[in-house]
Amino acid sequence: MEENKIYHFRKGNEYLINDEHEKAIEEYTKVIKIDKNYKDAYLGRGRAYHKLEKYEKTIEEYTKAIKIDEDFKEAYLGRGTIYGILEQYEKAVEDFRKIIEIDDEYKEAYRGRGLGYLNLK
Repeated sequence: MEENKIYHFRKGNEYLINDEHEKAIEEYTKVIKIDKNYKDAYLGRGRAYHKLEKYEKTIEEYTKAIKIDEDFKEAYLGRGTIYGILEQYEKAVEDFRKIIEIDDEYKEAYRGRGLGYLNLK
């Protein structure tokens, strides 16, 4: 089972890189069926949904990853970015603030938080 999980995860990454987002989602879903706590599969699915501009689904996927790992910086970054796209700046700022709390050297978080504050005026 472990090797199948890794195979499907790698396949999902390959599809994501090649802009085959629906296929990537299918592969990440196979991973999650094998291991529902595989946070990187939710992150991958979130990235694929982002590329498809399915932002609510994107937020759901990143939130699932965060529930598995409360310190998952990449999931907060992705979700904060989507909140920014959706003009939900307070939520975006909160996600970027959380990243800085976890890792105060994560430069992208400062940039995202600054843009959020700028949009909140």
